[in-house]
Amino acid sequence: MAVFRATLLAGLMTFALTTQLHGSSEPRLPTLSTEPLAVHVVLGQPVMVEVEVTNETGNRWIVDWGGFRSGNISLTVNGPGGLTEDESVLRDYSLDGGVTVGGPVPVEPGEEARQTVVLSSWLDFQEVGEYLVTVHVPVEKQASGVRASIEGVVPIEVAPAEPRALLGACSELADRAVKPPSEAAHLAGEALSHVRDDICIPALARVLEESFFAKNEAVLGLVGIGSEDAFAALAAQWTSLDEGVKARANYELSVRGQRDAFAAALAAVGIVDNDRL
Repeated sequence: MAVFRATLLAGLMTFALTTQLHGSSEPRLPTLSTEPLAVHVVLGQPVMVEVEVTNETGNRWIVDWGGFRSGNISLTVNGPGGLTEDESVLRDYSLDGGVTVGGPVPVEPGEEARQTVVLSSWLDFQEVGEYLVTVHVPVEKQASGVRASIEGVVPIEVAPAEPRALLGACSELADRAVKPPSEAAHLAGEALSHVRDDICIPALARVLEESFFAKNEAVLGLVGIGSEDAFAALAAQWTSLDEGVKARANYELSVRGQRDAFAAALAAVGIVDNDRL
């Protein structure tokens, strides 16, 4: 624990990795800072982190968060199960999202570029213990061909399951997801979609009913939980969902082999599952 606390303090400081990919010299780089929305979470609670690139150099730099079907942010994880390999954060931007804004972003001298990342979209925090997640972001000096990678450490401590704390976290995410359409609302829904505990079914059902931006994410969460109560919550709102949301639900149910279980939930509320006829 003492080692973790020491690393936690170091991880909250900003620093840059001066690994030079192109160019003959090592110029001054932008710095990257990371701050988890919650350092201490309970088992099953979604994990999100704020990432900020600060340009205190005298040059314009391009931060490439990634984009459609490409992934530029990468992660290195040292957790209870040991060190894992780097993996792309944007594995499929069109489906998974995981960030507020993709694509190359210019950062002028004295300015910052911020990004929220839902780490639970790619990392499994299903073991109790301490995690150190290193976030790597590529940057390029404007019109110079100089590219580098900067990094920051995110410390996360996962405590044993605590139903009341998890319920509170899910309720808070639902409050944000049902607000007027925004990137923050969408990301809150995405974070909630990774919960796998029945205690969060009411929060997901609320997002499914009230949200404009996060209905698909609510569907993913309910189907991911896959319990009788989760399917009942989805079936209760089935007739009010648009065809696009229904199509996403049907796809996820088919992939997971849950069509029969959901058909039973629909039948319980008097709806015939026409897709199975």
